[in-house]
Amino acid sequence: MKDIRIALLDMNNNQVNQGFKNIKEISETFQQSSEENVSIKTFDVRFKNEMPDISDFDIFISSGEPGNPHEKDMNGKISSQTF
Repeated sequence: MKDIRIALLDMNNNQVNQGFKNIKEISETFQQSSEENVSIKTFDVRFKNEMPDISDFDIFISSGEPGNPHEKDMNGKISSQTF
């Protein structure tokens, strides 16, 4: 049995986010259904400044940032452009 170590990177700055909840649920379903030894650890990157050590994990999955990306420009400011 192979060890598979997954790091989940929460980039939502302590804001509830359905996307990250889905990432966790999918990862946990994979863990439960896998024949391999799957471990999952979550890191609160923005709010708690937690970062995984690259050598400790095989897979890194990251959420986006809080808010609607269509409402911000590249500098994080509200854009006048609408989609």
